Amino acid sequence: METSLLSSMEYMILSNSPLVSVIIPSFNHERYIEATLQSVANQTYENIQLIVIDDTSSDETVQLAARWLSEREERFSSSILIKNRKNLGADKTINKGILEASGEYVAILNSDDLFMPTRLTQLVGALISSGSDVAFSKVVAIDDCGTMISPHRLPKVLQGVFDEADRCAENYPAIGFGFIEKNIAISTGNLVIRRNLFEKIGYFRCLKYIHDWDFILRSILVSEPVYVPEELYSYRIHNTNSFSELSDIAQIETEISLKYFRFLAGNSTIENELAPLKCNWPGLVDY
Repeated sequence: METSLLSSMEYMILSNSPLVSVIIPSFNHERYIEATLQSVANQTYENIQLIVIDDTSSDETVQLAARWLSEREERFSSSILIKNRKNLGADKTINKGILEASGEYVAILNSDDLFMPTRLTQLVGALISSGSDVAFSKVVAIDDCGTMISPHRLPKVLQGVFDEADRCAENYPAIGFGFIEKNIAISTGNLVIRRNLFEKIGYFRCLKYIHDWDFILRSILVSEPVYVPEELYSYRIHNTNSFSELSDIAQIETEISLKYFRFLAGNSTIENELAPLKCNWPGLVDY
C-alpha cells in the first residue's frame, strides 16, 4: 500500500511497529496452507514473527509449510515450525503457539483462512489507540477456491452470522453485549490480542468448539473488545469446517462457558467499566 493512502495512525504503526506473533494452528490443510501463509507475507505490517504448529496432519501440510518458510526467511522477524507428537486439538495447539510467541501482540490465523493485507496494521492500530487488549474485524466468507460467498449461498447454520457484529455495534451501548448472545467474532482466527491479556485471564480453555468464545467472554471482564468494521478476515467454507462436525458439542460447551462467565462476574474484580453486567448497566442488563 502506498504511504500516501495510509491514515496517520496506520503510518505510525508501520513506522514504529511492535512485534506481532502470528500463530497458525494447522491440520490437514495442504490445499490451503500456502495461500494462508502468503496472506501473512502480504501484510502491510512489517514486524511479524510467524509460528506454525501442526497438529499431526496426515497429508503434506507440514512439508509444504516448511518449504514455503525456507524460501521466505527474510520476510519475517523469525519463523517457527513445530509438529505435535500427538493430536492436541485446536485449543492446546494454540496455547502451545502462545508459549512460543515473542510478540507484544498475538494474532491467530486458521490454516485454511486468509488475512486481508492491511489487517494487522489496522487492528494493532485499533488496539494502541483504544487501549483495549483484544480486537477483531468484520469477516467475509470465501469458498474452496477463495471466492467470496454471497449471503444467500451460505450454509443455514451461518445465515446472518457475518453481519452480527455490525448489528451489535449499531444497537448496543458496548460491543461486549453482543458476545453474551453468541461469538460475533466468528472464529479464533479473527482475534488479535495484547500479550499481557493472557497473564490477566489465562489461556484458551480445553473446549473443542467454543474455546474462542469462552476466551473473549472472560476477556470482557477486564477489557472492552474493539471492533474494526472492515472485511479484514476471510473465513473459508468447505466440507471439513469444524462447525459441521462439532455442532452437537457446542450447546453443552456454551452452557459450561456461560456458567463460568457468570461465576467470574460475581467473584472477580471487574476492570472493564463497559462490561455487560448489572454493576455497569443497572436496568439495561435486565432488559
